[in-house]
Amino acid sequence: MQEQLWAGAVIYNNTSDRALPLALARNFGSRDLDTLWTGFNGDADLKSDALNDFLDTSFGRGLSVTFMANQVPQKTNRIELHPTVKDKWGRAAAYIIKGWHSHDVALMNRLATQCRDVLLKGGVSDQIGSGAVFGKDELARCANHILGGARFGLDPDDSVLDPDCRAWAFDNLYVTDGSFMPTSGGANPTLTIQANAWRVAELIARRV
Repeated sequence: MQEQLWAGAVIYNNTSDRALPLALARNFGSRDLDTLWTGFNGDADLKSDALNDFLDTSFGRGLSVTFMANQVPQKTNRIELHPTVKDKWGRAAAYIIKGWHSHDVALMNRLATQCRDVLLKGGVSDQIGSGAVFGKDELARCANHILGGARFGLDPDDSVLDPDCRAWAFDNLYVTDGSFMPTSGGANPTLTIQANAWRVAELIARRV
């Protein structure tokens, strides 16, 4: 039975993955986000002629594909103050509570399979896993653009902000970071956040 997938997503060639010498150094030996920046630190023998040989045999010969997928908003995904962990000022530390919707899992597994097919057709024959990676120690990296939490909308009953990103209950409180977004979208959110911030800034300027 075919999944009824509806959320947006994109598959692309990740040019920052082993495509440039700097990326090679950054990603060498990494398996997840926790080890991404260890680089050559884990291989003390990779120096001098050995490093030159590594660059000669590796640079420009890697094939990397990546996907980004929209995730379904869930009320259970939220930010809370931790009941026991404190920051350096002795205040309760904020932490993110996040789970995967079943649609997220189905969509990401579909995309991971398509990425695998691209690699196989490109001649890659080893170090290919199957299925999406959800924070496990695998030969893939999983990252999230954490958005939402104060979504904008047309009704104060189901949104925190009005269409101009002004808090419903306050006349002079505007929120223009990524928390206004109802969903994560299927790509990097930075330009969308910036464009919306400029839009809201112009509205505020007209008010004052």
